[in-house]
Amino acid sequence: MVESNVELYGALDGLVKKRLDRRFEGIVISGLDSIKTLENASLFYASTHKSHVDYVVIGRVIYQGGLRIPLFIAGDNLDIGAFGKLLNSAGAVFIKRKDFSTAYLMELCASLTKKMLDGHDLVLFPEAGRSYSGGIMPTRPLLFRVPIQAQRQGKKPVYVVPVAVSYDLVLEDFELSDLTRECRKEEWKDLRKLIISREKGGNIYIDFGEPISIEKFLRQGKQTAHSLGIYVFKQAARLYRVTAPALSAASINGSSEFSIRELTSEVRRNLRILERNNANLKTVNSMPLTEIVRRGLTLLERRGLISNGANGYLVGRPDILKYYANTLEHLLVK
Repeated sequence: MVESNVELYGALDGLVKKRLDRRFEGIVISGLDSIKTLENASLFYASTHKSHVDYVVIGRVIYQGGLRIPLFIAGDNLDIGAFGKLLNSAGAVFIKRKDFSTAYLMELCASLTKKMLDGHDLVLFPEAGRSYSGGIMPTRPLLFRVPIQAQRQGKKPVYVVPVAVSYDLVLEDFELSDLTRECRKEEWKDLRKLIISREKGGNIYIDFGEPISIEKFLRQGKQTAHSLGIYVFKQAARLYRVTAPALSAASINGSSEFSIRELTSEVRRNLRILERNNANLKTVNSMPLTEIVRRGLTLLERRGLISNGANGYLVGRPDILKYYANTLEHLLVK
């Protein structure tokens, strides 16, 4: 049986920290304290999914926070040789991504419920894969049967925790664009490229939402996995942070060239929309408008998506800019 390996986390923590420090400016964490009060409960984390880095950073933040290390529900596309064995040792539960048969899904739910009843917390990515477009994908709510069944069958209270992992720059942005253009699935060579890359990715932001009591949820008469899944993932999607690069990309709005003045005007307009829609503005609200624009331009230029021309900025990779604009699409509804 897969176990979350505290000793392995401890042994690898220094290496993981070194890699994250090399690849990112920092990790900004919010909401972890509300989970620390639930040490006697079973937890089912439901997270947005933009990058393979998601499960690395979620696992490390939980480990460093002194919480129980969860098992991660992962697609069998990651069960590759020694890499798959390492993930399995660290607590990955591989599931068949292409088997949608009722028999398999019911067996899977029962198996995952047993893991919760045995004392394991679980992490689920309800989009069932990374978003190649950058946007939030529809949730697949069937596995939300698991926390409902664990609440009904177990003695511990069960809470579902919405989580959003957001990035200034996603390390796989070019790869995801290539996979979309070439209409193919990720292969080991793509994953290896990510592991050995030395690209710098700005900050990672991880936001833990208010834990949702399944006992209270069931008392309200909302007893289906579908209703729970939709509700929880709406909370997770709303936690997704508005970052300076994403806001700048959305504000460039398909233009092939632009001035700082034009961009600043569009950023200001989009900020008003985001405020009306109660978006997570914790990061950009701490900056003056000029700093939001400056940081957005700096990171997008560092990534090679734009360049500073004689009469303003030129767009070099509109497809990748569109990816970052799409990360805020669900929050920029007018």
